[in-house]
Amino acid sequence: MNSFVINALSIKNRLPAILLPCDAIANSGGTGITDYTVGLNNPLGGVIIFKVNAQSVVDKFEIIHNGVKKATSGMTIPNAGPFDNLYGTPPANTIPTTIQSADIDQFIGTSKGAIPTRQTEFESETGVQGVSLVTSGITFQQFVWWVYTPADVTASNTATIRITGPTGTAWDIARDCTEPTTTTTTTTTTTTTSTTTVVPEACTEYFIGADGGDTITFTYTPCNSNNTTNITLLNGEFSTICVKDGTSITQSAPASGTIQAQGPC
Repeated sequence: MNSFVINALSIKNRLPAILLPCDAIANSGGTGITDYTVGLNNPLGGVIIFKVNAQSVVDKFEIIHNGVKKATSGMTIPNAGPFDNLYGTPPANTIPTTIQSADIDQFIGTSKGAIPTRQTEFESETGVQGVSLVTSGITFQQFVWWVYTPADVTASNTATIRITGPTGTAWDIARDCTEPTTTTTTTTTTTTTSTTTVVPEACTEYFIGADGGDTITFTYTPCNSNNTTNITLLNGEFSTICVKDGTSITQSAPASGTIQAQGPC
C-alpha cells in the first residue's frame, strides 16, 4: 500500500472540507475543526475506514453522512456512539479547552491513559481482516469506521471525517480502502468442498467538479456495474466517483468541468 501525506491548515472555525483520497495520511494543522471529504464509492454498499492518532493532547474524530453522525472515537464508548454533540457540532461549532475536552469520552489521547484500538470489533463488523495500525512509520491508536448501504449512497455519495481539537493539539489520520474478504463455499453430493474467493474488480476513484462556470452532467460506469449512470453538478460543486477501469467518463457540453484520477477505490 502506498501512502502520501496531506498537511491540514490551522483552522479556528469550520472551513470547506478537503478531499482525502484512498491511502492518504493527513496531519494536524492546529486548534479547531478540520473536515475531510471521502466518496461512498461502491453503489452496492461498502465501508469507510480511518486510522486515527490523537497523540497525547486529546482530540475527537467523527464520521458524518448527510448531516448525521455515524461513527466516533472514544475511550470507552463503541464506534457507533453515543455521540458528543456539545463540541465541534453545528451550528455553534464550539471548540473546547483542554480541560473541557478531558471530561468528554469521545475525545481520546494518551493523556487520558491507554486508548483501545477496537481491532477486534472493527474486523468483526466490517469483514476487513489484517489491517495494521502502523502506516508510514506512524503507529495509529484506534480504528473509526462506518459500513454504508446502497440507500446511504442514494442519499449522499460523500461522507465527512471531522476532527475537533483544543489548544496545543496535534493528530494524524490515515484513510484505508482495504476491501472485505468474501468467500463462498460449495459442497457437492460427494462431500467434495471447494472455496471460491470473490476478487473485487479494478476501479479508480475520480475527483470531479463543475468549476468552469457551467452546470455539468458527468456520465460514467460505476464500480461493480455494467450500466452507466449520471451525476449532475452545479457550477462550483465537486464530488468523488468510483469508476470501473476500462470505461470512460464523459461531460455534457461545453465540457468545462474537471476530472482527476485519485487512485484505486
